[in-house]
Formats: sequence, C-alpha cells, structure tokens
Amino acid sequence: MTEPSSRGEEADRFRQSGLVTEEQIREALAIQEEVRSLGVKPEPLSAILIQKGYLTRAQARELEAGSTEAEGMPEIPGFEILGTIGKGGMGTVYKGFQKSMARDVAIKILFPETARQKGYVDRFFREARMAARVHHPNIIAAYDVGEQRGHYYLVMEYCPGQSLKNIIFEGDRVALFTALDIALQIARALENAHANKLVHRDIKPENILIDEDGTAKLCDMGLAKELAPGAKGAEEMAGTPLYISPEQASGSDEVDIRSDIYSLGATLYHMILGRPPFLGTDPRRIMRMHIEDELVPPARRDPSIPAPLSALVVKMMAKKPGERFANPTALVAAMERVRDKLKAPEQEAAPAVPAGPAPPPPPPPPPPGQEGSPPPQEDETQAEAPILPVPGAAVDRPRRRRRSDRRRPAPLLGRGRQDAFSRVAR
Repeated sequence: MTEPSSRGEEADRFRQSGLVTEEQIREALAIQEEVRSLGVKPEPLSAILIQKGYLTRAQARELEAGSTEAEGMPEIPGFEILGTIGKGGMGTVYKGFQKSMARDVAIKILFPETARQKGYVDRFFREARMAARVHHPNIIAAYDVGEQRGHYYLVMEYCPGQSLKNIIFEGDRVALFTALDIALQIARALENAHANKLVHRDIKPENILIDEDGTAKLCDMGLAKELAPGAKGAEEMAGTPLYISPEQASGSDEVDIRSDIYSLGATLYHMILGRPPFLGTDPRRIMRMHIEDELVPPARRDPSIPAPLSALVVKMMAKKPGERFANPTALVAAMERVRDKLKAPEQEAAPAVPAGPAPPPPPPPPPPGQEGSPPPQEDETQAEAPILPVPGAAVDRPRRRRRSDRRRPAPLLGRGRQDAFSRVAR
C-alpha cells in the first residue's frame, strides 16, 4: 500500500505542475480514500485524474518523466526545477520557481547534443536577447538567459493553461467568435513583433498558449528572425509543414511578416474547421500543396461559416505575399471588423420590437381648483401594451434579467467534446 508521505508527494507534484486545480486533486484524493476504506487498493492519483477527464495520458507521462529528469538536473542558481512542461526542436521546457521573485517560470534548456554545437549556442543567445526586447501581453516574456555547467537555459514567463494544439488535436473545433478572438490576440502580438523588426516564422497551434483567463500568448521565438532595414531574407528554411507559408516552403529568401500572417491564417483555418488547410502523410507533399494547390475556402467546406470570416482567412492565406494583408496592423483592423459582425457565444438576440406610431402626448394638467382630483384611471390594455420606439428618439425600456446576463466565459470549443482545459477554465 502507498505510504501517506508518498501520496502527499504525488499530490504535490500535480499541484506544482499547474495542469489540474486544487479542487480536482482533492476530488481524486477523496475517491482514493473511499476505495481504500473498502479494503481495496486504489488506482494511482494520475489514473483517477485521467478517468475524470482532468488530465490527458500524454500530460501524465510528461509529468512522470519530468519528475524523474528533474531529480538529475543540475541546479540553476536562483531557480528550482519542478517538472517537465514539454519538448521542442532545440530543448526541453521545464516548469520552475524563481526564488528571488517568488514566481513560477518556464525554463528552456538546450538538448546536450545541441549545446555542443557552437552555432546553435550563439543563435540561442541571440534569439533570447531579441525576445527580451519584445514586451506585450500576448507574447511570452523572456526574463533571463545563461549557462550553468554546460547547460544553456532561457527563463521565460510561465503560462498556466494549455497550448492551442492540445485543444484541437482530436478534431475539435473552436467556437467561431472565440477562434477569431484568439487569432486577433496573436495578430496584435505580431503587430508588436513587427514594430521591433522581428518575424516569428513558426506560427502554429503548438506555439499559442491559452491561459486560464482565455488570454492567448505567442511563445517560442526560437525561429524568430531579425530583419535589417529593407531586408527580407531567412538564413534557413523554418516553419512547420501544416502551417508553413509558400515562400518558406520553397526556401525563398523573401520571407517577411506576411509569412507569419499566412501561418496565422492556416491556424485560424484549423480552429474553425477542426482540420488544417492541407493534409497528407508526407511533409514534403504538404509543403508542395501550400505552394501549388488551391485553398478550399472555409465556407465551401462548411456553409455555416460566415462569408466575412471565410474571406478573411482566404486573404490571409493568399499564395502571393502581395495579395495578403500588408502588415499586422491592417490585419488587426480587418479582424476587428469581422468580429463586430459575429455574435459572441454568450450573447442572445434581443427580442424585436415592432415599429408603430408615436405614443400619444401626456394628458393636460387639471384645471385650476381641481389639483386634488384623482388622476384619470389608466386603461388596462394600454398599460400592458409594449413601449414602441419613437423615430429619432432613444427609448429606455425595462427587460427581464436573462440567464445570459450573468457573466461567464465564452465556450472555447464549438463542436466535439470539452477537454480538461475547458472544465478548468470554467
């Protein structure tokens, strides 16, 4: 039987991960105690959290691996490594704790084989310093960069929640208004990066984090490229096949901020349809499709998608950069116009009020000497009649309090099952 101290350590590991809430942990512990009281050995805490839908199997495996790896990690002065968040192309990202600031952080550490290559190390430091120049609520902030006993690390803002990839990985769609809101937040992040002469070059769901308040944050500036005045080029091919721009896929040196706009359009396409714009098993074939194949407009795949939203995505994903939005500022303005035409999920349409004649003028005051007379009785049918609008005048009319008046977050997923993040966010 698991000793109480071990059970407490397991629960603490889940608390420190930030993947589940305290309430969910207590619920799982209560289930363990109930089963134990019957003389039966309960399942591990992770198994219960998975069965309840609060944790995915992949997250549980990463957490277990992270706790083992963290034990062998060298100490980084001023930081405590708590567990693994995930792995990228250049290194592993851990959840950590910054002792001096008493705050959770994310710490990216280069893979040992990557750290042995001077070119990668130089690039790592260069890109970390570029990321530190960018300050925006929709971009993960960079705090520190350094080296400790051969381990090169980057300390970043920690974002509790999940990546957009985890939300849509099983074909779930994001509600249209929410999907556009997420894309709009990332477009504003690109606007800030563009002002700092940076191109991200790897916009994709995996690099978009959604925190518990619904704020979208762009992360992993690992492929970011600084552009000199008048320059376009990229040193090497970058990006991810499912969301890569045609110019990146062809290896062109004409890569600028419009490439990020294309990749954000592909990400928005995936959110509203539950599938990427181009599919295939061969990455090279998918990249060729981005270059050559005609894009199927979202509204053609699903007629319920509003035409303005579909047209927005098509323009973002134009094959030629010159046919896309010229810059993120133009994109943000267009997204805001489309958003204004969509109804937020929590809003309900107000009942229509029929037009009609202007209401009669108020009765004249009583003659002198009759001020004490009782007012004329109001006709019941007149009292129950709806208040009609007066052309050219504003009318204040009472309304019943609807359930939609109570503030609540917009549903993240439009179709398909709600995952653990949706339950936590609520």
